[in-house]
Amino acid sequence: MTKLYELREELKRMAIEIRKQKVEDKEYQRRHNGNSFFFYRNLGKDYRHMHIAYCLLRGRTMEQIESKNRENNKPNTYLINEYMEKYREETICVNQV
Repeated sequence: MTKLYELREELKRMAIEIRKQKVEDKEYQRRHNGNSFFFYRNLGKDYRHMHIAYCLLRGRTMEQIESKNRENNKPNTYLINEYMEKYREETICVNQV
């Protein structure tokens, strides 16, 4: 299994967890007059940065990934680079003569 495949599977797992937590948050709001704890917010932030790292590793540009960003909503490049280093494939170049 490649590291890029592992990253994709982790993103799928996180997406399922975020959806589950959103439902739980809505149920909590219904029971507590609209108050919320935003259970999924931190997981969503990690998901965004992992998704950007995944797309960059596959050869996309930042403009293709997030073309419209507000000035105060820029992604954390340090976090993206950490994910890219963790999941970067070691490429071996073999020269054929």
